[in-house]
Amino acid sequence: MGQESQLWDYGCSLWENTHIRDSFLKLQDEDGINPLLVMAASWLASRQIKLNSVRIAELSNRISPWNDQVVKPLRNARRFARVQGQHKLADDIAQAELDAEKKVLQWLQDATSSWKKTEAGALLEKNLAITAEFYDLPHHPTWSELEQWISQC
Repeated sequence: MGQESQLWDYGCSLWENTHIRDSFLKLQDEDGINPLLVMAASWLASRQIKLNSVRIAELSNRISPWNDQVVKPLRNARRFARVQGQHKLADDIAQAELDAEKKVLQWLQDATSSWKKTEAGALLEKNLAITAEFYDLPHHPTWSELEQWISQC
């Protein structure tokens, strides 16, 4: 696995799990979470890197302008095109959306590349808890399900 695609590859492996994908989409659409940030939190835990409230806010601030100005409009356009029966156009927009999300994951990976391993142990739970607090979702039922599915990957 190339250094340039580690987080992308990790995120794709999570996305392949339909339970995780469905939870991500539900939380994204209903509660405004960014699945890419959650993927990064989980990936960092797998690399023994601990998040904290400052780090998660820094990562979110790094990707928010691109997410707001590029990823979300592409997602909305894709969904609208599909509803309008423009499936080929929707597929083309979906590819652009994926490319934009891949760029986000690369930025997240690059932004964390100098972060040092901190500890072993239950980092997945800790990193996801920090992320849940960031989104004000620590006791959300779908978030709890998502944590369980990610922990099983």
